[in-house]
Amino acid sequence: MNNCVLKKNCLSHIPFVCLAILCLCMGIATFTELYKGTDFALHYIYNSAWFFVLWFIAAITAVIYFVKAKMYKKLIVTGIHLSFILILAGAAITHITSKQGLLHLRNGEKSKVFITNEGAVEKMPFEVCLSKFQIDYYAGSDVAANYKSLLKITNDNGKMFVRTVSMNKILKESGFRLYQTSYDEDMKGTTLSVNYDPWGIPITYTGYFILFITSILWLFNKKGMMRKAMQNINIKYVIVFSVLFTGFQNTQAQNQIYVSRERANEFGELLMNYEGRVTTVETFAKDFVLKITDGKTSYKNLNAEQILTGWILFPNSWENEDVISIKDKKLRTFLGLNRYTSYSKIATAIYGSSQEEILKVVGEKAVQRLSEKLNLIYSVEHGELLKMFPYKIGKQTKWYSYNDSLPASIPQQDADFIHLSMTQIYGVILMKRQDLITGIVKDMKKFQKTNGGNNLPSELQMNCEHILNVIPFTGILYKINLLVGILAFCSIFLKKKKNVQGVCIIISALTNIVLLGVLIMRTIISQHMPLSNGYETIIAVAWFVQFISLIFSKRIVFLNAYGLIGVGFFLLVASLQAADPKITPLMPVLSSPLLAIHVSIIMLAYAFITLSFLVSLSALIAGCNKNKEHVQKQMEYIVKLLLPPGIATLGIGIFVGAIWANISWGNYWSWDSKEVWSLITFIVYGVSLHDSILKKLSVPRNFHLYIVCAYLTVLMTYFGVNMILPGMHSYSGM
Repeated sequence: MNNCVLKKNCLSHIPFVCLAILCLCMGIATFTELYKGTDFALHYIYNSAWFFVLWFIAAITAVIYFVKAKMYKKLIVTGIHLSFILILAGAAITHITSKQGLLHLRNGEKSKVFITNEGAVEKMPFEVCLSKFQIDYYAGSDVAANYKSLLKITNDNGKMFVRTVSMNKILKESGFRLYQTSYDEDMKGTTLSVNYDPWGIPITYTGYFILFITSILWLFNKKGMMRKAMQNINIKYVIVFSVLFTGFQNTQAQNQIYVSRERANEFGELLMNYEGRVTTVETFAKDFVLKITDGKTSYKNLNAEQILTGWILFPNSWENEDVISIKDKKLRTFLGLNRYTSYSKIATAIYGSSQEEILKVVGEKAVQRLSEKLNLIYSVEHGELLKMFPYKIGKQTKWYSYNDSLPASIPQQDADFIHLSMTQIYGVILMKRQDLITGIVKDMKKFQKTNGGNNLPSELQMNCEHILNVIPFTGILYKINLLVGILAFCSIFLKKKKNVQGVCIIISALTNIVLLGVLIMRTIISQHMPLSNGYETIIAVAWFVQFISLIFSKRIVFLNAYGLIGVGFFLLVASLQAADPKITPLMPVLSSPLLAIHVSIIMLAYAFITLSFLVSLSALIAGCNKNKEHVQKQMEYIVKLLLPPGIATLGIGIFVGAIWANISWGNYWSWDSKEVWSLITFIVYGVSLHDSILKKLSVPRNFHLYIVCAYLTVLMTYFGVNMILPGMHSYSGM
């Protein structure tokens, strides 16, 4: 009898051991790719025989245990685990049977073959001819909105038809799938990815579908983890956290040549083309100052517009101002400079030192960051970035700087206005008649409206952008949320607890409304869902955390406090410029409705998981409490209430992303660093649901410790991958 039990236990643990090894190997592989390259990681880890065997052992032992334990009697549980088996089986079939490669065509060129990834020539049952390759641009800019290949397809029956392949729009023919991959520099040729996978994709997609359905059913199952947890929750214990706050202090400008705040603000209302988007000079000024100061928006009580106009009009004076931030301590020591220094001091310190010497002592990243700041200032001083003057040349409206060489087709009167406008502003300042700047700016606005056509932002867009530029929402909200969150925990010691909790709910609701407003305004400005970079996803996950904590706080009173603290820390990260808040046009690969679906679901998952982490952390800190076992058990119920929707949405989000990847890149799984760490996170949290098998997880303290440690995978997936590792998710903006 004991031998049977022992064998059963061993069998049940083998899949988890294999999964642990797989997670470890996948994590190592992502860093191996960083130093050895993608091909090395693919050959020696992801596509290796031993890696495949580990997955097979994990799957087959899980199936055997599943059958022996008669778990197939539970329909929902069976469906979830069956979906994973199908996904793995589909992936294996894809790996073994699929054909992948590239097809390069020039204008008018025909081909019936493509070159596989292994270098072999593979025939297709149809002929492809490139009629034309073209790039669609965002209105009024030279930033690509889409890449298109116009193709003529002729099948073996001689039937010809015309098709267009572009980003997120594939061509399906006779089991083959063609994707837009790249193009020739002269824009007279295109490169298409070719994928033939008639069996693996359908099987994998079937697994995705079953997973989606069973995950939803699991969440609402009357006998599921969430319902059991809800029935046992009776929270009366809280933990006190402490948080430090920091702020910035400005001093008055002395002996500085600058434009008055009123006139500088008027100048900031002008439009310009900045990184492919028509926006206000105010927005550029804020971004300029943030970059050179590493996070500040003012200097000596001068706002961003005053600093920008100062650098434009009085560069010699501003080159002596200590406004440039040097974060790297080694670089500061090498140059003999303070944290904040001037352009001229940097130039003097660098003079006489070779580039090789600096790189050897300091390192490439620090030097690169400083070089970017100096190049940015140089471009502002010479007017290279200030594309404030639109003019229609042919069918396309282009934007020019006052120092640009203009096409001969622009009338001399308009050309003179473009070249002399800033000289006029400089002149009236020297005459001490800054009031005349208003008239010059009005003329510039009139020129923009006359020549900008339909490419100019609406009044609503400009107002929204102004609000986001002026009000530091994240900086304000993170302080309020952290402070109120702490007060919520401290309220356990007060007599009028209900009053404090009422205030917390009001603050949470207001924060939720404000964050939603920020996301809506960014949507209005960008004309797409605000989920395309790291800053926007931080705001999104903060909103989800706040919303979820509000919903559940009716049942779990103090969960609202966890939400406040969680939101506070997320917004703190955003306010410290861990992510770039800049609004930019969508990259062609992101121009898909699946972007909003994929990112929204993932952010929702992170919100649930973050709240579960905070609860588990509190439970561990509660170890000093006399009733610690009861407290930890109660908090375990809360975590088990939050984890199922978190894990379910994480899984659904990952596989929606896989479908999107299949549409955009030709592969639903490419072992990209972000994909790998998302899978690791999903596996790690999935293990927490098996405490009936892994008995040590049935102990509340061990369970909470596991959840706290598991959150490290979330931090690695969300922050670490974007900041450290290479991959196809570099557009994330972190």
